[in-house]
Amino acid sequence: MNAARARKRDQDRPRYYREKGANAFWAPGAFAAQFGFAKSQPLGPAGADAKAAAIKLNEKLDAARRAHRAGETAPARYKPGSLGAFYEAFQRGEAWGQMEKRTREDYERAWPHIEKRFGDALVSRITADQSERFHVEIHPAHANPRDKAGLKKLPWNTAHRTLKVWRALLTALEDYEIRDKAPIGRVTNPAPPPRAAIWLADEIERLIAAADEIGLHGVAIAIRLAWDAMLSPIDALTLPAGGFIAAAAEIRTRRKKSSRAVFAAVTEETVAAVAAYLARFDPPPGPDEPLIRNRQGAPYAGPHAKKYFERDFRRVREAAFPGDRRQLLDVRRSAITEGRMGGATLDDLGAAAANNLGADQALQSTYALSAARNVHEARQKGRAAMAAKFRKTPA
Repeated sequence: MNAARARKRDQDRPRYYREKGANAFWAPGAFAAQFGFAKSQPLGPAGADAKAAAIKLNEKLDAARRAHRAGETAPARYKPGSLGAFYEAFQRGEAWGQMEKRTREDYERAWPHIEKRFGDALVSRITADQSERFHVEIHPAHANPRDKAGLKKLPWNTAHRTLKVWRALLTALEDYEIRDKAPIGRVTNPAPPPRAAIWLADEIERLIAAADEIGLHGVAIAIRLAWDAMLSPIDALTLPAGGFIAAAAEIRTRRKKSSRAVFAAVTEETVAAVAAYLARFDPPPGPDEPLIRNRQGAPYAGPHAKKYFERDFRRVREAAFPGDRRQLLDVRRSAITEGRMGGATLDDLGAAAANNLGADQALQSTYALSAARNVHEARQKGRAAMAAKFRKTPA
């Protein structure tokens, strides 16, 4: 009776099964990594199917733990010839080692969604029809008559990334001559709609003031850098202190996403703000240490650095603009838009934003800094026109 009751309890509330809103997750935690499992992975819409998937994952995890305790080799997570087995082998190959870190992260974030459907599928039996059905089931752009409520749909960005990795894995089956032709099918994988949110110059000033007022001085500096130098949030967050050259009012760094060199001009106001910010530290950050610090004066570090930084930015945004949904990543687009409306050339904007530079770093530095200053002048001219067109908050 007790055993039966325990089995029913596990079916009703599987171990590590969690629900967040309408979605479910299997979240065994960090300890599961030693057995080759993710510490958390999505299961799709909450309900019976998600619980069944959690129970199946628990069984695999339990088998791996038993083998570990017995000193045995853990049983293979995937059967031979399956897509899961291919993915594990792919991660041990030369191509994986040559990938950029961000690209590997895309694979790791997409794999749980793919694994749920195809992890145990034999690669020899995956068909183009199955691939097309997968596209239609998870991508918001495609109507699915089998799921009119869209319960199986993933968010735009997640769906696009998942299908991009899915298509890459199928193409790899062809590249490694495991399949004659990648069974992708003809259904498309549309990119997410472009963001269009805009910050205005006076709104940026209000964000900076709010950040300083609530003691998030590092976030205030990050906003200044993103606005002046058109840096992405991650590039502002990871800028080493030595990359900020106060005497020349310049930033010199590399973009995280593309590794392209960045040579950007900043305003004298930002130079003064950074000097006041650094005066808070004794000793100040070393040249190779991150410039941006949290409320406690420590770098945003570790695997959750970006998450904690974004959380602090949301606190600033809520203090300055309650209920607003714009993000720090919208600052870069806003700065570029301001420059364009002020007459900055596309060449100057591309150089100032480190989007399209040549290979000669000495020439990059000279041209990019000159371009950045041209863009600053154009942005001053475009500021009023931009405010007239995009303003949504009181001045």
